[in-house]
Amino acid sequence: MLRTIAIAAVLALVFIAIGAYAIYTSEYSDVSTLQSVTRASRVTVQAGVAYLGYGTATVIYGGKTYTLEARGAYGILMPTDGSGSSYAFFVMEGEKGYKVAALYELDSFTARYGGSPVFEDTVVVDGVYRPGEELVLLTPAGEESLPVVTVNAILKGCHAAYDSEKAVVEQ
Repeated sequence: MLRTIAIAAVLALVFIAIGAYAIYTSEYSDVSTLQSVTRASRVTVQAGVAYLGYGTATVIYGGKTYTLEARGAYGILMPTDGSGSSYAFFVMEGEKGYKVAALYELDSFTARYGGSPVFEDTVVVDGVYRPGEELVLLTPAGEESLPVVTVNAILKGCHAAYDSEKAVVEQ
């Protein structure tokens, strides 16, 4: 009896390890696959993160105007009228140049990644994509209309900055 339980436990651990390995090493769809999505869907996609090379910009989304404060790989969207949700914002760019705007509810984003998150070159996000939902990004370089992915979680490619005490330099 004990031997059967031990064998079952070992097999369960083996299957859990195989499942975890498969999830961790699996390839995710490139963000450009969203071009063929025809109805609102929960998606898991990967893409490079475009550098936001401007200080501030304006975003029009869902009939509201937002101010975008760029912080390198991501930015913060704040409603200009002070009402409604704020978002973490980043642009995902696929292998073939297809770009989408990723919006992550700001309170959830900062609770998970802190005030100075670190983005890697490639991210994997889980979220909702609704074909036809777009935002307009107005930068000093011009105007760009981007499809939107509402992010539920960043699965890979973003983490909180490491907390440490300030360095003390003695002379």
